[in-house]
Amino acid sequence: MVREAEKYADEDKKRRDRVEIRNQAEAIANDTESKIDEFRDQLDQSEMDKMKESINELKDIINDDDKDADEIREKMNEVQQSSFEAFRDGLSKRRCLKMRVAPANQVVQANLVVQNSRQMLSTKTQNKLILM
Repeated sequence: MVREAEKYADEDKKRRDRVEIRNQAEAIANDTESKIDEFRDQLDQSEMDKMKESINELKDIINDDDKDADEIREKMNEVQQSSFEAFRDGLSKRRCLKMRVAPANQVVQANLVVQNSRQMLSTKTQNKLILM
């Protein structure tokens, strides 16, 4: 019985590794799909199409029982890397847009402060003239 267990230990380990990496890959595929939907306004259509195609390839590998854990892991890493780069670029664009808007808001606020200061100064000056 012990010999039989030792004989199948390697197969059991491979099966367990495949199940674990398969679950991890499915989670990454689902998460990446939801992030694509969430950030679609910041991503280029060509990047989204590439990522969706890569995700579909990953799902095909996951569902292919002939593929081992290393093949799934390789494709999963590819999906992670390409999505990381696309999201990084998309978020970078988003930050640039925010930075362009912020200075304009600050200029408007600064102009209001200057106008209010001028009004206050002119009122004080008028009051001084009246007092003299």
